[in-house]
Amino acid sequence: MGAAAVVLGLFALHRRHRIVGAVVGVVVGMTVLDLQRPAPLGATAVVAGIAIVPMLTSGFRRSSASTRQVVAVATAIGALCGVAASGAAAYFAYSERAAIESAVADTRNAVGIASSQDTGAATAAFDTAATSFDDLDASAQAWWLTPARFVPIVGPNLGLARTAIASGSDLNRAAGGLTSSIDQSALRSPAGGVDLAVLASMKAPVAEASEQILSTRSALETSDSPWLVAPLRDGFDELLVELDEAGATAETARMAVERAPQILGAAGPQRYLMLLGNPAESRDIGGHIGNWAEVVADNGVLTIAQVGQPYDIASPATSPALSLTPGAYPQSLVELRPQNFPQNWGGSADFPTVARLARELFGQALPGDELAGVIYADPEAFAALLNFTGPEQVPGTNIMLTPENATSFFTTDQFTVFENESDGNTAVSSLIETVMSRFGRIQLPNPQRLAEVLGPVVRSGRLQFVSFDSADSPLLERLGLLGAVERPGSGDLLAVLTRNANPSKIDVYLRRSVRYDVDWDPVTGAVDARLTVSLTNDAPSGGLPAVVGGGVPGLAPGTNRTMVSILSPWSAESVSLDGTPSTFGVQQELRGVRRTSVMVDLAPGQTRVLELEMEGNAAPRGPYVLQWIGQPTAVAGATDIAITPSGTVAGTGVAPFSTSFRADEDSLIRVDDTPA
Repeated sequence: MGAAAVVLGLFALHRRHRIVGAVVGVVVGMTVLDLQRPAPLGATAVVAGIAIVPMLTSGFRRSSASTRQVVAVATAIGALCGVAASGAAAYFAYSERAAIESAVADTRNAVGIASSQDTGAATAAFDTAATSFDDLDASAQAWWLTPARFVPIVGPNLGLARTAIASGSDLNRAAGGLTSSIDQSALRSPAGGVDLAVLASMKAPVAEASEQILSTRSALETSDSPWLVAPLRDGFDELLVELDEAGATAETARMAVERAPQILGAAGPQRYLMLLGNPAESRDIGGHIGNWAEVVADNGVLTIAQVGQPYDIASPATSPALSLTPGAYPQSLVELRPQNFPQNWGGSADFPTVARLARELFGQALPGDELAGVIYADPEAFAALLNFTGPEQVPGTNIMLTPENATSFFTTDQFTVFENESDGNTAVSSLIETVMSRFGRIQLPNPQRLAEVLGPVVRSGRLQFVSFDSADSPLLERLGLLGAVERPGSGDLLAVLTRNANPSKIDVYLRRSVRYDVDWDPVTGAVDARLTVSLTNDAPSGGLPAVVGGGVPGLAPGTNRTMVSILSPWSAESVSLDGTPSTFGVQQELRGVRRTSVMVDLAPGQTRVLELEMEGNAAPRGPYVLQWIGQPTAVAGATDIAITPSGTVAGTGVAPFSTSFRADEDSLIRVDDTPA
């Protein structure tokens, strides 16, 4: 713009023309004002108007009568053209409204059909929707709408509408191409497992669909304008949200078709260790490790190499003893002596840590091919598999396990059905081997059905998976399987963990609720937090098997002794139990995260309340980010979070925040400190 001002200035000096001089003043004024910088809606227009109008007015008044007449006529013609163009745009919006709604409905219908796995019908439906948008696009490109593109306010709205219509056509054609190229039923090999050749053939169409969504979003953002009218603005914002969701799904699909073949043994057998935990005796990861299975993935097919119990790996009598790499694991996990007690391998809430430990110790105890990864599953995950394999009879009983009763059998019933604990362990091992082997041989359901059944157990941390190929980690994290415990930058992290210390299987009767109240100064970042954990032991005072109700000498039957640990970056200033100050221990757990621990005894029917006062400093100027780490306990409790701005917050406009959610599901909370 500066060069243009110089050229016009030289022209004005030569001709000494007042109108040109006014225009030069306008250009120079806009150059000096630098009106490209971000400002509130309309602010730049107001400033420019204040600067420009006096210049043009002055030039108009000082011009000759004939010049003023020409300017007036030209202005009137321009205004009439603007009105006509605006009317044309309004007519287009009114006349094509029904067609737009119909095209959107066609698209939603196509998506619904695609979800039903009817590939042919979905492809046809997407083609129909694309044709509907093509017709709209032809109308939007009509010659008589061209002038409207140059009308202030009208032009940006029409431009965005055109872009959205063209994008609708492109997206539907990409979706149609994707559904015609992909037959999800063909993924399911009749011999069991996944047909990796079919999976590999999906890479190109899935990548194309992902790129089309990104391209569409970019085109829409380019067409954005602060002058969009309210209905179009609302629709635009909603469309961006839907595109973000679709883009995330498409990116997950792209990562899956790229990495799944390697995970499933496309390049050769992959050996995985599955740890089966039981939250009836809790550990940080969820439950103590009652059984394990070695799973081999080869060319898309899963087989069970062996199934065992903890003492098949190691015990205090193992010679030579297993060993841990010094300094490689949190001290709180090392204190559980996992090299002697594989039951305690789940003594960390961070599953990558558990997986590293399992690989090191399992490799010493049962040498073989290197483990490619580690899986954690609990009774609810096992019960979910029965949806695919069908019911299974418990050996030595007339009990038929189903998805509805399997969890209660593993956490409660098995301890009364089998008088001898070793008989129960043998029966459970047999069950695991039978069901897992059958799952590897059956023709798998479609991916949507797998997601419907396994999604809830993944979200609650009852099914976790770590691959030792780092290239797999982004996919596993996106799927919610990785189970990593990481503090979000300089933000907050909180986990409330219970470890059974009886030892016994009494945690199936343990209920807990958590409340976390945070006072946060957004200006300084100072944090004062109070954590309240309510624990109730619902166990009866008598009639329980010894493996459930016994365990602690000198304490009444049915007493639950549990180690309660809090993971947080903040320091615990005081800890009280039932209102009385309590002793507590503090250890470094992970980078930027401390473990504060208190031993709690709960008699049958007793409720006890643990309170911690904590202090720390988050990053000043926010936002406040809190990562809640859920523990998949036998009984899912509730968690309440309240974050209240305090201190010097008066001018920041931050609103108090509160939420509630299931305590066994991870949750990321973000409270912005931007003005309300």
